[in-house]
Amino acid sequence: MLPLFLKKALGGTPERMVFECIIIKIIRGELSVSLENVDWNEIKKEYISSATSYRKLCAKYGVPRTTLEKRAKDEKWTDLRRQVKDKAEADMVRRVAEESSKVDHKYFRLVDKLIDKADEVIENTPVWQVQSIKDMASALRSLRECRGFKTDIDLREQEARIKNLERQLEKSDDIPEINVVFGSDEDFAK
Repeated sequence: MLPLFLKKALGGTPERMVFECIIIKIIRGELSVSLENVDWNEIKKEYISSATSYRKLCAKYGVPRTTLEKRAKDEKWTDLRRQVKDKAEADMVRRVAEESSKVDHKYFRLVDKLIDKADEVIENTPVWQVQSIKDMASALRSLRECRGFKTDIDLREQEARIKNLERQLEKSDDIPEINVVFGSDEDFAK
């Protein structure tokens, strides 16, 4: 009853006997392969929302691979999966940005409070306590840097440092050339 290639592939195994019985029942009309009870929405949902393959879905739901592939192609499951993935990534980026924004807001709020406290201390520090005023000035410079403020003096100082580093780099290029000669003892004896 079985085609010759199936008989050779299955040999005399119990699987062959079961397979032969199933084929005979299908041919007689006693058993039919029906895809009516297949929940295609469930299969589609699982494919779109996970990283599972067509092969695994076919095995799980007992659906022929070609049938599933045709349906997936017709309904553009791959495009839908990509859209779901892109949306999930966009949502994640949005959440990370929101959290980062909250942290930045908190950070700048604290820096502003510290600046206000430093202002109070400066206002209440007598002029003759020079070291305290110098310490507060240093603290304010640090807070200004935390806040991202740069004055013209800061920018000019930064540019001067960069130019100085460039000059040092140019000088390091002026290293004299060293020649290495390879030869035998006889060449050096001359």
